[in-house]
Amino acid sequence: MRPYLLKGSFDLHITDYCNLHCKGCTVLDYLETGTITNEKNNLDDVKKIISNFQRYNLNLEQLIILGGEPTLHRQLGDIIDYLKSTGVIKKLA
Repeated sequence: MRPYLLKGSFDLHITDYCNLHCKGCTVLDYLETGTITNEKNNLDDVKKIISNFQRYNLNLEQLIILGGEPTLHRQLGDIIDYLKSTGVIKKLA
């Protein structure tokens, strides 16, 4: 049975870490508390997310990796390699 392709663009938020402190940022809460408002996702979290897509035989047309600044995530390379290896994502951005 061929996987069902979910059309459109989907976001995967992996970190709130950022080297900027933009006043208009909706991810971080620097103005109110000076703290990060959301937890980050590590490689194990990403594997759990993707396993759910595999369990339901779903593929994504496009996945965008977001954050604060995703390139600051220590496991970014491993996350990208894993996502590519699954075949669940047709286009990774």
